[in-house]
Amino acid sequence: MDGKLVGGHQGGHTPFAFDVTPFAGLKEDVVIVVRAQDGSSDVHQPRGKQDRQERPHQIWYERTTGIWQPVWSEVVPREHVIGVELVPDIENALVTGRIDLAGDVWGACLGVQLSLGGICSEGKRAERAMIHH
Repeated sequence: MDGKLVGGHQGGHTPFAFDVTPFAGLKEDVVIVVRAQDGSSDVHQPRGKQDRQERPHQIWYERTTGIWQPVWSEVVPREHVIGVELVPDIENALVTGRIDLAGDVWGACLGVQLSLGGICSEGKRAERAMIHH
């Protein structure tokens, strides 16, 4: 961002995010560069249909690499949800969940409402809640 490295990510099939707030300061305009690098000689790098050889030899198309999914920036509040995981236990009519939060969340109240087929769980209390920071 503006010529400074904000972070890095290995793996081409998983999402990632970086908090750029400390790099942006109070400026209205910043330059963000997202770069993908794919070393063709790395034998441990997953390839998919790509080949380690630079020129085609058993295929009719050139090898290619790069960013092929949407990239976006998003302004989020200081306290926000960064992940949700729900695991249903149908036999016991339970849902176990995990909600990951960012920011100063100590003492915050988080409301969760579940429904199935239009029947809402409103009014039922969670049996236990654990806070991890």
